[in-house]
Amino acid sequence: MKKVFFVTRQLEKGGLLNVNLELAKVAKRNNCDVEFVGITGSSIPESICEGVAMKTLNLGRIRDYFKGFYFFLRQERPDVLFVSGYLSVIIFTISSFFVRSPPRIIFQVHEVTSKYLASRKNFFDKVFTVPLMKVFLGRCFAVIAVSDPVARDFEDLLYWKKGSIKTLHNSFDIDKINFLSVSDVGNCGILNNMDSHSLVLCAGRLEPEKRFDDLVVAFSKLSKKINCRLVVLGEGSQKTALIDLAINLGVSDRVFFKGFVDNPFVYMRKADVLVVTSEREGFCNVLVEAMACGCAVISTRCGGPEDILRGELSQNLVDVGDVESLCCLMEEEMLDPANKDIYYQRAKDFDSNGAAAETFERLLKHVFE
Repeated sequence: MKKVFFVTRQLEKGGLLNVNLELAKVAKRNNCDVEFVGITGSSIPESICEGVAMKTLNLGRIRDYFKGFYFFLRQERPDVLFVSGYLSVIIFTISSFFVRSPPRIIFQVHEVTSKYLASRKNFFDKVFTVPLMKVFLGRCFAVIAVSDPVARDFEDLLYWKKGSIKTLHNSFDIDKINFLSVSDVGNCGILNNMDSHSLVLCAGRLEPEKRFDDLVVAFSKLSKKINCRLVVLGEGSQKTALIDLAINLGVSDRVFFKGFVDNPFVYMRKADVLVVTSEREGFCNVLVEAMACGCAVISTRCGGPEDILRGELSQNLVDVGDVESLCCLMEEEMLDPANKDIYYQRAKDFDSNGAAAETFERLLKHVFE
């Protein structure tokens, strides 16, 4: 049985762990022994998939990575490593030079790399990451990206031939999302009082790159025209600033900050529209999750969403920071809502039993040839 490891910086519940979980299910169906590995931290979440083990290397400083990765490769002898993180894949690639049976390393690119590196303040990231990737990533068996914009951006950044990076979209258990979206509505008291209001929803980390302040400003304009409410799901460094902004704009009684919730799908089922205002997104899981619940979506042109909202759904894209257009789109969706089945059918394209799973199965077969 082939040993397949998914390596991430930390083992924490969230989008990346969920995405890798869907890939792990496919790998297990193809008779692979699968394990999740966290590089830093000592905590391990409860097992979320039968037969998938989890461990942490508990490495603290970057200089510990070389020794830690080397001994990991010697002891575990993995056949395949799916690695996320620029520095991690560079050091794993270097470490593989020194083991007798190096694994086949597949680098997963989840970010619009050029925008991510431009946002970093760390000197190493800004100066050395790209040159080091140019030197060492050629040793990887493959580089895969979560969306076409991410793939093209990475190729341009490293001056690689167009098409050299393949796209493997994130996949989702659409049936499970649907089930959860109607499973505990009674526990979300705020939703029980929303029947007479239109509901705008946003979800994610409350950090500067998500630009939720643009949404609060757009919502303040919208609320002068339509009886509506805004629900914000998530936590982060910008929460206090966003609360203050809502107060200053006079909409604090119509904006509700709910923090992280165990089941966001209930809110997505109830919402009229979910809005993404990010300046960059590698894929944007929340768009697919909302569409799977039959919720209309609007997003900025920030990478992954442009891959998700294609065809007639591309009309639901606005430029980053264009608050006026965002307000107009939300108003149009509430006054003349589109057929929600359009969104659901697009979400089905990313089902874990669909095209993404087939693409991943072909990749595994190619790896083991």
